[in-house]
Amino acid sequence: MTESPLRRAQLIHTFGVGALYVTNEKVGLIGAGLDFWFQDPDGKNINDRNEFLISERRLAKRLNVDHFMKPPDYRLPIKSYVQNSSSKNLKIRIPFLRFPQWHYCINRKCSTMRRLMLTENTNKPKCLVCNTRMVQVPLVSICEDGHIDDFPWNEFVHRTLTPPCSGDKLKFKFTGVPSLAGQSIYCEGCNKRRTLATALGKNISIEKGVAFPCNGRRTWLDEEGGESCNKTYGGSLRSSLKVYFSKTAKSIYIPEDNSNINPELEDIFLDRSWSSLITTIKGLVGEKIKSNFFRDFSTINNQVLKGIIESQNNILNIKDRLAKFTDDELNSCIDKYINNEEALSSDTSELEFGTEEEEDNYRSKEYKLFLKTNNIKNFETKPININNYESIISKYFKNITLVHKLVETSAMYGFTRKEFQENLRLEEYKNKLRLYPISNFNETWLPATQTAGEGIFLEIKPDLLESWEQKSEIIERMGIIKSNYLSSVGKSDEDTNELPVARKVLLHTLSHILINQLVYDCGYGASSLKERIYSSLNENNNMSGILIYTVGGDSEGSMGGLVRMGRPGFFEGTFKRALIKSSWCSVDPVCSEIGSSTGQGPNSSNLSACHNCALVPETSCEMFNSFLDRTLVTGDYKNRSIGFMGEEIKNF
Repeated sequence: MTESPLRRAQLIHTFGVGALYVTNEKVGLIGAGLDFWFQDPDGKNINDRNEFLISERRLAKRLNVDHFMKPPDYRLPIKSYVQNSSSKNLKIRIPFLRFPQWHYCINRKCSTMRRLMLTENTNKPKCLVCNTRMVQVPLVSICEDGHIDDFPWNEFVHRTLTPPCSGDKLKFKFTGVPSLAGQSIYCEGCNKRRTLATALGKNISIEKGVAFPCNGRRTWLDEEGGESCNKTYGGSLRSSLKVYFSKTAKSIYIPEDNSNINPELEDIFLDRSWSSLITTIKGLVGEKIKSNFFRDFSTINNQVLKGIIESQNNILNIKDRLAKFTDDELNSCIDKYINNEEALSSDTSELEFGTEEEEDNYRSKEYKLFLKTNNIKNFETKPININNYESIISKYFKNITLVHKLVETSAMYGFTRKEFQENLRLEEYKNKLRLYPISNFNETWLPATQTAGEGIFLEIKPDLLESWEQKSEIIERMGIIKSNYLSSVGKSDEDTNELPVARKVLLHTLSHILINQLVYDCGYGASSLKERIYSSLNENNNMSGILIYTVGGDSEGSMGGLVRMGRPGFFEGTFKRALIKSSWCSVDPVCSEIGSSTGQGPNSSNLSACHNCALVPETSCEMFNSFLDRTLVTGDYKNRSIGFMGEEIKNF
């Protein structure tokens, strides 16, 4: 099987562990588990993985892992004419398995079906009957807990969970009708036939009233058996979007709560080349240590430890690297990483991952720092005096901060199928990524990518929001969104914890219309801009902000075009043009009227929002282009006062 190149980011989001992928030769594959990453061509684990390490302590603590790893890149040996060069970690491939396993012969007179091995590496397998090429079947079975398996062709055609035939005489027939109704499965052993017209759906109907149970198979781990699962399999086209939803957690790098810790010094302590040294010190030292431990080795009483430190000093250059830091800075890092005197944040240790409260607490730390001036490594922000802007800006915004540099870490912690929902706990998601659990916490990791960029942070005046949220028209409009969404997904009125409040819908929509305008004003492509919504009604973490940013640059960040548009004299024009475009969609009044009645977009969760006015590329949106409504921002052509900023339209 030939190689198919993938970008690192694709292995986190689109084609990660458990995802289906089609090569250039039209061979369907499924991403293998993390156990099989970082292996050389001989199948042995590589020893030096430090170059792939990503340190994001705050996110690692949230996801309960020690560190993150970048997906390894494929590299060939350096040419022999390059002098004094060393090549390492060569020819590392991300493994994939052949899936679906069932194939059928493309010779219409034959149509024989055959099941191949997951590890079969032939691009064009041949039919054993007529020697014609075989291709993979179009359907798979998926479970909302992430399990996936071949479609139960034998049970399906015989309409029973205990078919009398073994399944070795199945044929995949076509009648010429361009739909699944024109495709059928035929068993030569008993002459049973069944079309695929009823193959798709939430449950695979084997016979009337009987759904096919999930066998818990983790195909991506090369596992023939399965884990316990009480769900049922649903039939799906293998090209369907619902086959795979990657679960990712994103984080903006901010300095740790302990202000005494120097970020540059902390990077040294977090370096993987130092990890074994720190582990050794923690295991051998019998008491708390101070900065003098690293400055004067003669003070070390433990002779074994002293010998190790002196030896490592020749390799790691310990004394020289730490010489420029003060004793207070060094003691803070020692207390945190060696003496274990760090106090865990209560919001991290007590709240369950993925809940709204936990998410708000996590983002609130970023929110508070965006309101301050920061000039440290990987985080540079500068708030602008709001009075420097025109009155249309100072009327609605409390703070505007130019983010000259930020670093975003995006980590994959699991996946689901059928629906994008949180139906498992964090550890259950993580367990699906690997076949063998890791007992040593220091070796726990998740795949991630880390990129630098710039952005604009906007904070809307909370007092204006609070009074606007209480309007009867707003409450009524949010009721329409709630009703449309719940009826679309088949849930009751009690299942409302996943629905955003009016504030979040407003911030989300405003973010989208600003992104669509900034595309023209700052020159970035639409898919290069992203959003991060900060919305909370919690008294302790009240938030009403938007971060619009790009991480399309290299490790040093981007070129400043987005930050420039946030400055006084520039942002006003962008804001006005965005509001004008939001006030009237090119397909209005249809967009507004359909949105106000039946809803539109994913699960009918949008009101006045379509591709012509408020939608952005899905890589830019945090919520899959759901829960959008222009009317909440600028009102509609019948009543502008509904919109939070609707009165401004009358003045343009």
